[in-house]
Amino acid sequence: MLEALKEWSLMLVVTSFVGGISTFIISESNKAMKKYVKFACSIVAVAVMIAPIKGLLQDLPAMFQGSEIPPQEYTRSTEKTNEWIITKSIGDLKSGISNIIYQNFGIKPSNVYIYIKQENVDDANGAVIFNKALEIEKIRIEIMQSEVGDTKESEAVSDEIKKYLTDLLECEIIVDMI
Repeated sequence: MLEALKEWSLMLVVTSFVGGISTFIISESNKAMKKYVKFACSIVAVAVMIAPIKGLLQDLPAMFQGSEIPPQEYTRSTEKTNEWIITKSIGDLKSGISNIIYQNFGIKPSNVYIYIKQENVDDANGAVIFNKALEIEKIRIEIMQSEVGDTKESEAVSDEIKKYLTDLLECEIIVDMI
């Protein structure tokens, strides 16, 4: 590997040296031809620079032979990815709902709980491949009584929030004053 790197570096130095000398000689004798010689030298230099990539691409299939991922490993990594996606989605949804309530009603919920129902697609062994659908069953929002005021006002605000979010999200909304 180190020998190949030395050989490639030497070839690059020789190419640039020959290109520089060619450009210098041509610029003295024929100035109109100078840009064509520079272009040709640049093409040769680029070809030398990318030559190792060509060899790497030819060896690429051999690098991965015999290293197939066992189905069990694939399933585990898929399950972890699914869990991460669900967790991230729920976190973003909680934050979004909290912000919507604050923007529309001026109240910051103390907690937002989201209950989901998921439909999975399984492989032949019964392991979950991916979550086909996530459906929000219900959302429970906890708001501090001190944020709203008296009991009558809190019931009215609770009903407004419930109606607004039900229309927006089309799921069961529970607003608890704590």
